[in-house]
Amino acid sequence: IVGILKLPPQNSAWWDNNNSNNNTLVVVNNIAICEKCVFVIGNLLGDSFMARQALLELGALSTLIACVGMGLEKVKLLLGQQQQQQQQQGQQQQLEVDSLVIVLQLLRNCIWSLINFIRGGDTTTISIMTEIHRVDLAVLLSLPESIQSIIVITNNAEECIRASFDVAIETCWLIVYLTNHREAMMFGIENWLSQDILVGLGSRLCSGVDAAIIQFKQIDDDGDDDDNLDGDQ
Repeated sequence: IVGILKLPPQNSAWWDNNNSNNNTLVVVNNIAICEKCVFVIGNLLGDSFMARQALLELGALSTLIACVGMGLEKVKLLLGQQQQQQQQQGQQQQLEVDSLVIVLQLLRNCIWSLINFIRGGDTTTISIMTEIHRVDLAVLLSLPESIQSIIVITNNAEECIRASFDVAIETCWLIVYLTNHREAMMFGIENWLSQDILVGLGSRLCSGVDAAIIQFKQIDDDGDDDDNLDGDQ
């Protein structure tokens, strides 16, 4: 399984359709295969110390981080192509939403798997943080806003936006686990915890508060409607 995930870095054709519609489905299927492999690895990582050590020795850590980086580049490519089309043609074009959803699912599972590397408590977070600088955590945190600002309204747009929030939430949890004790926190501050990441965390907090306020208001409005119905009866 780890060997399959090592194929994309060795062969860019796995990820890049070179704007060819004929090859788009092949690329989507390849990314879907990677996503399934990552899901299996994530489950194994959460199983036992022996599984985590075996996967660490097989290079699963660096491979997962590489997949996050490549997945993020694919998201940037898809969004960049959409933005360029808008600027050139003055109208919104259909984004490859299916591709984007699968890439976001891959990112979510990769980050969740990285969390499972740490969650057991037997894998040092420092070994992960020495490689985490290769991943732009700030961009992962801001994916919902990036996608909402450019994606066209399609049948799958809502699913795409939900998937981007899943990625941002898992990224928040990854940062929590990476800084869950003083030594790790100090290492993070000195090496990779940038101002952009802190701003991204603040943005996610504000977004969560706004969503909670809207949800509570809806619950309150529904309660008022029920009271009015009782009164009418």
